[in-house]
Amino acid sequence: MALIKCEDCGKEFSDKASACPNCGCPNKKIKAKTKQSKTINKTALKSKNAIIIIVSVIVFVIVIIGLSSSNKPKLAGTYYKEHDVYKSYITLYEYGDCKWSVYSGADLIWEYSDGYVLIKTTNNSNKNLGVCKYKNKTLECKDNGSMSTSDGIYVLK
Repeated sequence: MALIKCEDCGKEFSDKASACPNCGCPNKKIKAKTKQSKTINKTALKSKNAIIIIVSVIVFVIVIIGLSSSNKPKLAGTYYKEHDVYKSYITLYEYGDCKWSVYSGADLIWEYSDGYVLIKTTNNSNKNLGVCKYKNKTLECKDNGSMSTSDGIYVLK
């Protein structure tokens, strides 16, 4: 602990004291440190608020993306035709590939749009082979070609 001289009365007092005990004159060093400390606290508070805002925005974006992607049903799986002795099926894979038993030799793709599953060839014509209405884990399909055997209700099993 060091002693400093009061600027008003000239008496010595501790440099740790906030004011002169004799006359009450404030210690300028303590006052400067307090002012600096308040500035640092304000800066830290602004940084903390900025981090909270950034984290909140990120969480909000993640929630919005999650809600928008949940509108599309999870369609991947194998759907079997109801009341069919030939056990016809449609398999929709996760990434748009497809296997339809009626067209077993062809590479097919599928896409989901407005409640409909469009089953297409992968060749240059990109022709729709079938259109299926999706509802409650069921595909009601219509063949767009001459193979009407693929028409019918297919249920996910």
